[in-house]
Amino acid sequence: MAGNKKDNYACGLVSRYESLENERANWKAHWEELTHYVMPKHSPVYKGGQERRDRENGRYDDIYDATAQEGVSTSASGFFTFICPPSEPWFDFIHSDKTIRENSSVKEWLNLCAERVREILIDSNFYQQIHEALIDYRGLGTSVFLSELHPEKPGKLTFKSFSITNCVVDVNAEGLVDTVFRSVYYTARQSAQKFGEDNLPDKIKKDLKNPKKSSETYEFLHYVGKNEDFDETRGDAVGKKYSSIWIYKKDKEIVKTGGYEEMPFHVARAEKNSKEIYGEAPGGIVLPTIKLVNKQQKTALKGAQKIVDPPTLLPNDGSISSWRNSPGALNYWNSANPESKPIPWTSGARPDIGMDFVKESQQTIKEAYSTDLFNALAMSGNSRMTATEVMERVDEKLTLLAPLLGRLQTELFSPMIKRVFNILLREGEFPEPPVEIFENDLELFDIVYLGKLAQALRQSHIRGFLGSVQALSMFIESKPEILDKINFDALTEEVLEANSVPSRIKNSSKTVKEIRKARAEAMQQQAQMQQAESASEAYKNTTKAPEKGSPLDALK
Repeated sequence: MAGNKKDNYACGLVSRYESLENERANWKAHWEELTHYVMPKHSPVYKGGQERRDRENGRYDDIYDATAQEGVSTSASGFFTFICPPSEPWFDFIHSDKTIRENSSVKEWLNLCAERVREILIDSNFYQQIHEALIDYRGLGTSVFLSELHPEKPGKLTFKSFSITNCVVDVNAEGLVDTVFRSVYYTARQSAQKFGEDNLPDKIKKDLKNPKKSSETYEFLHYVGKNEDFDETRGDAVGKKYSSIWIYKKDKEIVKTGGYEEMPFHVARAEKNSKEIYGEAPGGIVLPTIKLVNKQQKTALKGAQKIVDPPTLLPNDGSISSWRNSPGALNYWNSANPESKPIPWTSGARPDIGMDFVKESQQTIKEAYSTDLFNALAMSGNSRMTATEVMERVDEKLTLLAPLLGRLQTELFSPMIKRVFNILLREGEFPEPPVEIFENDLELFDIVYLGKLAQALRQSHIRGFLGSVQALSMFIESKPEILDKINFDALTEEVLEANSVPSRIKNSSKTVKEIRKARAEAMQQQAQMQQAESASEAYKNTTKAPEKGSPLDALK
């Protein structure tokens, strides 16, 4: 498939792309409408040029309320701050096998690996791009995120967020995304830079030398999917688990082939049902309310304008004209009337009543984007509210957000982190693993998320346990045996995990046993010493000589 060959494989991929594109036609129209109301600065167009300019000229038409736009911004920033804050560790690694999880060598190696992955992310463009992906995720319901080695910087990684409006995806039998088509437009110069002049179709080669064609663009398709011809013994693209193929769409010519060891695209989908491929955004669910509140704001604004700048009544000059009811309008009446003095005309508009309806609609939109939850989490350090008060406000909303967070971790963060781990492992960025790791699979590790959102979910899980212990505390003095029902070691582990205590800080079960054994031995020695001192004191206070060979005789 190398070179500019127009073959059946390229034709098949283009046909598959077009079929998937047609199947999502309703989604495309939905995204365009959604973008207009909730992300007017983000273009829904697929080509650029005049279509983009037309959209920009009218992108704020019919927009009178910014609640939905603020909801996208607040919730995207909330996910960013409370899931993957760059200023602190937000994930850690633990081994999947509990029998070796607490091995000190395994823990230390996984801690070093997690730290190295975090360093690589900070040293790349990850945090800029993941924020853009989260904006798409909250704004359109589906985000497409790419992770790969930097093409020009050895040992470095690069990340890129793509709008779902420019991508088409497909899923496997389990409903997981395993195919991504991306439509890209390049000029002839950009095409030569991307694929090499020798690999370009003849038409683009010709246009490359024509200055009049410098701004003309050409559509290319980038396909990434399972490699059906995978052969692990091969060192070329066939030896990669995922194929990467670039096609000049118009002539169905392959201009570049390659491959990936793991799926490089991570497609996160928000709320969806079992029959859909793409995820629905909060704004899509409350789109009727978003449209309504814009009309309500427009009506309330017109009413307020009539009060601030009301129409004016003037003497009629004899001409007949229609009544004008707009703010600041001039209307004429019969000047023969002795009381012909121009006066403002009061319409009796009540914009305050309209604003009550506006606030109700705005609250519905805010709840859809969970803005109250993120505001509550942000106030968790506020001295005016106790931690209990904050968590009471968070718990109910957090329960509703839990499925969304789970999907985000499963479809975006976890596969991305594991791909980065595997890339760095192949690049030799990690220290030599301990023998316990070699004896098992290097990829047998779990990701523990330490961000405030994941932590809040875990804390809501243990709050019931702690509440039960507190409720029992009033009976402990009279019935101390009731504590025998509680495994405090297990409860302690739950509390430490809920508060995101890093594994490197916690003692292993083996270490805990050694500490307890040493403590028990020390207490036993202390008890023996106290017993000996008591016996010695008793001996000093007696007048009778101890019998020979007795313990008291030994203390003389």
